[in-house]
Amino acid sequence: MDNKNKEQSSDSRYLERLEFNPELRKSWLNFFVTNFRVVILLILVISGWGIYSFYDLPQESNPEVKIPIAVVTTFYPGASPSDVEEFVTKKIEAKLSGLSGLHKLTSNSYNSLSSIQVEFDASEDIVDAIRNLRDKVATAESDISTDAEDPIVSEISLDDMPIWSISLTGPYDGFTLHDYVDEIQDELEKIPGVREIQIAGGDQLEYEIAYLPDRLLFYGITTDDANRSILTANIAIPSGNFENKNLIFPIRVDGRMTEIAQIKRIPVAHTQDGGTIFLEDIANVSEKAIKKTSYSRLSTNGSEPQNSISLSLIKRQGASVLETVDKARAEVDRMISTFAPGITYSVTMDMAKEVRVSFDQLSHDFLITVLLVAIILFLIVGLKEAFVAGMAIPLVFFVSFGVLNALDMTLNFLSLFSLILALGLLVDDAIVVVSATKQYLNTGKYTPEEAVLLVLNDFKWVLTTTTLATVWAFLPLLFATGIVGQYLKSIPVTVSITLIASLLIALMINHPLAAILERLRLTKRFFFLIEGLLIIFAGLMFYNGGIIQIALGVIALVIEGWLIWWYEKGGIKKMADNARLMNAEWKSDELIKKKLAEQGDRSHESLTNRLIHGIINFHRFLPMYEKTLRYYIFNKKKRRLVLGLVSLLFVGSVMLVGTGIIRSEFFPISDMDYIYIDIALPVGSNLDETNTKTKLIEEKISNYPDVLSYSTIIGQASPNSGSFGGSGTGSTNLSSLSLTLKEKDARSMKSYELADTIRKDLEAEEIPGLRINVSTPAGGPPAGAAFQAQISGDDLEVLTKIINDLRPILAKIPGAINVDSSIKDSVPEYTFKLDPIALERNNLTAAYVGSVLRTAISDIEIAKIVKGEKEIKLIATFDKNSIPDLASIQNLQILNAFKEPVFLKDVSTIELKPAVNVITRIDQKRTVVLSAGADSSTNGPAILAEFQKQTATYNFPQGYGIFYGGENEQNTESVLSILRAMIIAIILIIATLVIQFNSFRKALIVLVPIPLALIGVFLGMAVFDVSIGLPALIGILALFGIVVKNAIILVDKITLNINSGIPFEEAVADAGKSRLEAIFITSLCTIFGILPVTLSDEFWQALGSSVIFGLTLSSFLTLFIVPAFYLILMKEKTDN
Repeated sequence: MDNKNKEQSSDSRYLERLEFNPELRKSWLNFFVTNFRVVILLILVISGWGIYSFYDLPQESNPEVKIPIAVVTTFYPGASPSDVEEFVTKKIEAKLSGLSGLHKLTSNSYNSLSSIQVEFDASEDIVDAIRNLRDKVATAESDISTDAEDPIVSEISLDDMPIWSISLTGPYDGFTLHDYVDEIQDELEKIPGVREIQIAGGDQLEYEIAYLPDRLLFYGITTDDANRSILTANIAIPSGNFENKNLIFPIRVDGRMTEIAQIKRIPVAHTQDGGTIFLEDIANVSEKAIKKTSYSRLSTNGSEPQNSISLSLIKRQGASVLETVDKARAEVDRMISTFAPGITYSVTMDMAKEVRVSFDQLSHDFLITVLLVAIILFLIVGLKEAFVAGMAIPLVFFVSFGVLNALDMTLNFLSLFSLILALGLLVDDAIVVVSATKQYLNTGKYTPEEAVLLVLNDFKWVLTTTTLATVWAFLPLLFATGIVGQYLKSIPVTVSITLIASLLIALMINHPLAAILERLRLTKRFFFLIEGLLIIFAGLMFYNGGIIQIALGVIALVIEGWLIWWYEKGGIKKMADNARLMNAEWKSDELIKKKLAEQGDRSHESLTNRLIHGIINFHRFLPMYEKTLRYYIFNKKKRRLVLGLVSLLFVGSVMLVGTGIIRSEFFPISDMDYIYIDIALPVGSNLDETNTKTKLIEEKISNYPDVLSYSTIIGQASPNSGSFGGSGTGSTNLSSLSLTLKEKDARSMKSYELADTIRKDLEAEEIPGLRINVSTPAGGPPAGAAFQAQISGDDLEVLTKIINDLRPILAKIPGAINVDSSIKDSVPEYTFKLDPIALERNNLTAAYVGSVLRTAISDIEIAKIVKGEKEIKLIATFDKNSIPDLASIQNLQILNAFKEPVFLKDVSTIELKPAVNVITRIDQKRTVVLSAGADSSTNGPAILAEFQKQTATYNFPQGYGIFYGGENEQNTESVLSILRAMIIAIILIIATLVIQFNSFRKALIVLVPIPLALIGVFLGMAVFDVSIGLPALIGILALFGIVVKNAIILVDKITLNINSGIPFEEAVADAGKSRLEAIFITSLCTIFGILPVTLSDEFWQALGSSVIFGLTLSSFLTLFIVPAFYLILMKEKTDN
């Protein structure tokens, strides 16, 4: 047998026996094959649906993490954290413990405030969960202290982060600037996608009533009496209607006041001689700026920071980041143009820009990917087949956009990356179909329609099986729990949609296209159509700009010019001949068969024909492959040697992970455009002290050339602070700087490298009394600290001792940064211990004394004054000059029920007690949290492992234990759920394979390439120092789907050969030769398809690397190891 016959034996023998069955014309697929106009209509409908859905899909950077979470907030004015815990937090927690679907309770009891975060299972419906929570909280209202306000239930989102922040500056005072910001806030809150506008800085007006204690005593008036008089005077009451003979007049009583002068003249009481006592007689009434709770400054291009007002926008769930920010920016620009001269704003954070950059980069990578795939297909299968296979790419993507939109999902960089990841998979179906159709057509036995129907009949079930097997491979990601599961949900959904769509499009569109294109020849009509499309394409490329787009436009024009040259040099005559031949071939099946048979003979091809039918002829490689296969695999001794070496290679590659040579990190760090610096002074530090210390940090930041601008907020932590500094909410001892960096190509180092540098520089300064946290936005889903240890127990003093023992150990671990604990040094608290006997003897109550003391020390809001469109707070307090120190408070005289003055010191004793800033409870247990971040040299798991090693001998007191949470808890939970789901996925894959092949052994053979793929993954990661984590796991799942798909096609072909009467060993060898082209093209398209995004984005480097490394080796090994296992397991049997 000569080489030519030998390399064609498999398909020749099978196709020689294969005859067209007329019954195939009755199948539903024949409808699409014989009705080409329906296919064109289907293409147009899918394209229109996809384009509309693409523009209708909300676009954002990260997927929305929809974990049902709510916060129960209760204000208990004047109460210490321990009292808040005892009389509010515990009471509410007890009621919530039996809540349906409850996953975790985390509470924080602060001074005057209880905050309980309620996290539900991810499967719970958020609406039902919040409703049930409100019902439970309502039952607790009767149990909590009567002095506490009613609990407030609020739904929150884990990704409740500002998507757009600006700082407003101008040559005006804080009141004027705040008025402008209020106007902006009112307009921005009207935008449908805006949920909340947060403001920091500036001045606001309030009316203050500062009572004079000696005047109150002189006139015998209590603060309650005075406050009651104010409330009853500042009121408007509808009084009904007055009706005369013809009209009805509404009547109302209006005593509302708007001016200070009116408030001063409120009558409070009268003297015995009938004189009126006005409010101004017992208090100083004035308008003043609200006591500042925050300062805001802005520095741009290294300039001196200016006072500003910061405004941050938080979007609603499901709203588009781009649309919301664009509308907000347009509205602010419009309003700024109407404001007084000199009012300007600077953008300090813009997630829309991040989204656009990510999408532009992915679109750029996608364009390169499509171009590379098109080139590969063109070189190997030819122009017509490349067009047919390439047509699947946009159509499948259009279907994916449509389904994602119908499912109310967003288009984020994860779903867009999933489409790129699925590119090799979706092209695979089209390649298998096109490659097989080409073989059937080259026999010259069938018309294009008959060949297509035969291919569909032979491949419809194997394509269905490969698609299902790949979908099952991604199933574990769909069942991942927790935050990570929600974050990754779009990957399995998008890939599954893509794969199913590619199967349907391969069957209903690619096949009919292949048939019709074989009947077409280049005529004048098609020539001018191609010319027009090239001109349009070139114009679009030049219009969009960009190096790649312009290059594609130039290529299109070159082709355009070459076609015109060809047309003038005899092409017009050739097209006339083509038109005559095409008409004849449409009428005669014998003529079209003759044409197809001539196409199949590639021995005397011209360059033009090779361009049309493929430049690279795989038939040249078949003898080499068969010779190698027979030498190493068909010989038992050599086969055992090969399998032994592959097994050793597998064991060695796995050991690379076990020995730690391959680093592990759950989510890799990324180069971002922002750095956050959080600053914490000792608890109790006032705003001015915090401001002074923060200015020292600002001076240092101005020295970094990579920083474009920074915004400072005194009295508030950054969005990236987590639990740093305490509650993460506004506090006078906290401040934050949000640094906006220059563009990536304009700075000298990456954001995380710059963050490390700033951190080390600030630590070297050793500014006394400051704790500093330098961080960058983390890649991946919202997560806790890289390291978090939760120590639970009953006694806070014991918990504090444990934390003080463990904290130095954590701080010394290399790479551990921003070490922090939830217990903070707090100023002692003064407690007025009331004597119940003395209270009763003096006709006083504890509640009344507490109310007077709270008014004396704090600012109590008693009403709101409506002035125009503004609401101005009316607050009551004591004149600060009258109680300048603690002694004057003790000597404060309080009027009892009989208007008799009683000294406060006569009914109380004052004690100075140590205090805590916050008491944390997790699932109703007192807990202290020890946390740390990780710098760019390490990661959370490494810190955890070292910490556990160093604390292995630490003895915890009885009743006290440690639990590791944060990022490690979330990641471990998610990985375990993925591994559990993988068991189900493997069972489904095996079941699908057994149904397809009716053989357990064949199903086992198909799974052999999975460990082969891991060899390439681990070796590649070790050589190129790529860390393994969740992105790599996603890549491995995609890899499993591809290699299993290749193995299914190979085993199916062996079975088809054997059933056709081809001898056993010949059937195995010929199946490898027959599927060599399809496996090679699929692997090559996938590798080059994912290569651009792998090189351009370090976040996805591990994912792309796992696919590229694994596929490079496994595709080669599959063509040898699968035949080897088939020879071993199936032997000479043909009936299994």
